[in-house]
Amino acid sequence: MKILVNLFDCWKQQDKEKLHIKFLYGVAGLLLFFCCLLFWGWKSAPSRLTLYLPPDISGGVFIKADQIPPQDVYEFAFQVFGSVNTWTNDGTSDYQTLIQEYKNYFSPSFQDWLNSDYQAKAQQNALERKRYMTLVGAYSAGDVEEVSEGTWQVKLDVEIVETVDNQVVKDVIMEYPLLVNRTDLPITSNPWGLEISGFASQPTRLQTNV
Repeated sequence: MKILVNLFDCWKQQDKEKLHIKFLYGVAGLLLFFCCLLFWGWKSAPSRLTLYLPPDISGGVFIKADQIPPQDVYEFAFQVFGSVNTWTNDGTSDYQTLIQEYKNYFSPSFQDWLNSDYQAKAQQNALERKRYMTLVGAYSAGDVEEVSEGTWQVKLDVEIVETVDNQVVKDVIMEYPLLVNRTDLPITSNPWGLEISGFASQPTRLQTNV
């Protein structure tokens, strides 16, 4: 009788151990499942996120990945367009060099327009001079309008001063309605992820000083 009791105890112990092993298998299966989910999430996550920060974040700001604030679009437009239109030595050499230097920030059609503008100015003898383009006034909310997803119209009010032999030969205030688009160029070629694609309408002369 004592032997039978010992056998029953042994069987019960084996059943407990089998249940425990099954429980461990279940836990291992769940861990494997969650590991697969984590691996899939890691593989499907983007390898790079671009964050565009507005100029003033002192009061805190909520930013969505890859969302471009209008201030950044405005700053891009002026930095690129203003740089191409600033000739510190002479427009004959500087203008063509700058068009080539900033080509990744222009759409192909706008680069063609710039090259045509260079040729037109050369025929008019309007390149043998220094030129400086500066902003008139500060950025305001109405200066940038998103006309469609990934396309903005930027209003740049600028002063253009041209000099020959240190004499001012031109001093005007212009309004340029630029179109700015997102671009798929790699970040190594275009860190902004933006390009100037043309004019929304004809540029307007607001004031003539010289």
